[in-house]
Amino acid sequence: MRTWLIIALLSMLLSPVLSAATSPPWNEALIKLERWPANAGSAQVSAAFSVAPGLLATILVKPANSDSYRAVSQAGTFALKLLARDIDSGFSLLAPANGDTVSWPVVPIDAAHPALLPGASLTVQSSSSPMPARLAGRDLLHRSRLLESPWLRVHLPQGSWALGTPLTNPDGTLAGMLAGEVTDVTEAGRVLPAAAVAHFLKLWNQNKTLARAVLGLKLSPAAGIPRVEECVADLPAERNGLQPGDVLLRIGTLTVHDAAAAAEACFYLRVDEPVTITVLRGTETRDLTMTPVSAASRQPDRR
Repeated sequence: MRTWLIIALLSMLLSPVLSAATSPPWNEALIKLERWPANAGSAQVSAAFSVAPGLLATILVKPANSDSYRAVSQAGTFALKLLARDIDSGFSLLAPANGDTVSWPVVPIDAAHPALLPGASLTVQSSSSPMPARLAGRDLLHRSRLLESPWLRVHLPQGSWALGTPLTNPDGTLAGMLAGEVTDVTEAGRVLPAAAVAHFLKLWNQNKTLARAVLGLKLSPAAGIPRVEECVADLPAERNGLQPGDVLLRIGTLTVHDAAAAAEACFYLRVDEPVTITVLRGTETRDLTMTPVSAASRQPDRR
């Protein structure tokens, strides 16, 4: 009797924690994003879902300053305003334009979810019916350029899929957001993983910006070796002695084995938090400490 009482009490204590980590039914959480009113008759722009009360996450490609949007969901139709957008990934945050209080189901983002292996089963969530997909692995290059965001490549079922469409893990939690097609690969898409989404949300919650931290270094994708190809003038890497030809060995506490791992480590750096970079220069190793700066003043949109 006492044992069952203890189990019941533990269940009561843990149930809020467990429910907080469980995604709501996706057919209720999915939101259709449309341009409005200038292109009211156009097709859906992208899919979106709520990541905090009154805050929608989606993927937008090159929105114009004149663009306005509306959300169409089970909760109703609402005019939206674009709060912020990351240039490289297209990840965007929007909110009701008129300060409306909207009861969109909030999707929890679990950045600590175990990494999936290539071949793992995923589910593409849609308003019609969920469809199976498979993880192909990490996506490293796009048009011979090393990708700056930690993209995944996913093989999708046949059909047209809106950007921002969520892909879920076998347990129903968010695995990532569809962010674009893979050039010359049929039925494959690039996906922004949940850990990157969580990183953007942390930036927004703390600083009300999606501008990431940058060091000002460009990596050569050749042979996968994390070799520095260029240091941008007057940015931390160049100011603190990093040189073209240096091979990155460690970034902070992370050992980097290839250019993609180095690019991913740089993605998660924090503005104004010093980081030590260990490099191989010739036959010598050197430790260089530098402080990342905000990417807010980066080059124009290339997407």
